[in-house]
Amino acid sequence: MDVSYVKECYPNSCSQVESAWNDYLNSLQQVLNNLETEVQAAESKSYCTEDWCRATEKILEDFFHLIFSLHVPSFIQEHESEKLFNLKKQVQSLYTRFRSASDMSVSGL
Repeated sequence: MDVSYVKECYPNSCSQVESAWNDYLNSLQQVLNNLETEVQAAESKSYCTEDWCRATEKILEDFFHLIFSLHVPSFIQEHESEKLFNLKKQVQSLYTRFRSASDMSVSGL
């Protein structure tokens, strides 16, 4: 079925879903920015506590699963769906950085 037909039949619903989608992705971006700040602090200190490492790993794993389980609605504009793609790349990169900071901390003990 043509996506434009769906938008024609349900303009209000599609608009509301698009708005909610954008709000949701913006909120996820804010969470990711906060996590990045935390990981940056650990990188600069080259140290993180065991509890901090476990908590950070858990939230990053949850965030990773959350981001990669999302389905982009078919009527969302392509440039909007790229936000999810970029979030996926960012969370992968952040997890790699976290693992590096965590490994430096463990090896420094």
